[in-house]
Amino acid sequence: MVAIHVVLFWTLRRQVREGYSDFASFYGAGRILHSGLHNKIYDYDTQWELQRNFAPGVVIRHGPLLYNHAPFEAWLFSVFGAFSYPTAYILWNLTNAAILIGIAWLMTDYFEGKGLGLLLLAFLAFFPVLLVFVQGQDSILLLLLYTLALRNLRSGHEFAAGALLALGLFKPQLVLPMALIFVFRGQIKVLAGFTASAGAMFAASLAAVGWKDTINYPRYVWTLSQQRSIGAITPANMPNLRGVLDGLVGSLGGGLLVAVLSVAIALGLTFAVARVWNRTGDNEIGFALATVVTVLLSYHLYAYDATLLLLPIMVAAGVLVRDSLPSRTRTMAIWSVGCLMFTPLWVALLFGARHLNVMALVIGFFAWILFSMGSKIGVNHATAAGAFSHRAHS
Repeated sequence: MVAIHVVLFWTLRRQVREGYSDFASFYGAGRILHSGLHNKIYDYDTQWELQRNFAPGVVIRHGPLLYNHAPFEAWLFSVFGAFSYPTAYILWNLTNAAILIGIAWLMTDYFEGKGLGLLLLAFLAFFPVLLVFVQGQDSILLLLLYTLALRNLRSGHEFAAGALLALGLFKPQLVLPMALIFVFRGQIKVLAGFTASAGAMFAASLAAVGWKDTINYPRYVWTLSQQRSIGAITPANMPNLRGVLDGLVGSLGGGLLVAVLSVAIALGLTFAVARVWNRTGDNEIGFALATVVTVLLSYHLYAYDATLLLLPIMVAAGVLVRDSLPSRTRTMAIWSVGCLMFTPLWVALLFGARHLNVMALVIGFFAWILFSMGSKIGVNHATAAGAFSHRAHS
């Protein structure tokens, strides 16, 4: 898979160098903020003029690649706005690579501190990670925040876990479903940390663009998501619940029916996951399952956002190494992870069939496997605790 990714990146090198990547929008926002034009980050004409200057070779665009992330994230990219576009792109991807190495090191905990090189190789073999580097995206940063949140949750630092999750609100669709699960779990400390950190991000947004653009941001994003002509992908290429529903009932009731069904199913699934997590009592499996469900429930999901699945994949792999599981569960877990790691399947669905929503079925199967693994571990732990209690009583 890594070899395939090297070839794919090499074939796209010219487009990357000329500014076809999503990084153009991040760099543009950072450049505008670096120049002190705080009220122009979301301005159409300002973005278009700037992008024509640093990416004149992009012939497929007849308008700017609009910046649609939260205002506070522009502060991060303002650091790279001090450099030329090619240099900024390289520096940002070097940052992504360093973060990925750090995540691999953190995840060696699941394998008794061993296998850093193998983990990093596995990360680079995951197709969504390739897309992060090609597009200059920020999904690896979100993966880091999720990984740190889980570590803090495991160590009992619930406030810090919630605060770290809220830092990921630059992709709110990949954070809010997880926050809702914590609401249903009644974890007040996590929610308190989340609220405090979200407040700080709101203040950072005000400092970046002022009251008007901060308050109008949700409407701005919603408007962009309805204008498919400016480059947003269609639901058929979203590997999530919305993509599946759009394929099944989209022609019957349009976007409204899909939205209503998505919200109803999201409420039911998040509540169910919270109940399962409380019942198993295992933070690793519970958090991993909640992460997969968050990806599935995300209203807007690009292929590179599936990078977040690396966390539950590694948790599942760690369980397979450490715990005794039924052979059927073990086999299905290996096959589900194998499908997720198989680049030709992603490429065929994304670029060939243009129906990446089919991948949501694989992700859903993986969620069911995690639920099954959590149930087996919960039973094993309960049996072990009962045996220990019996021996102590004797």
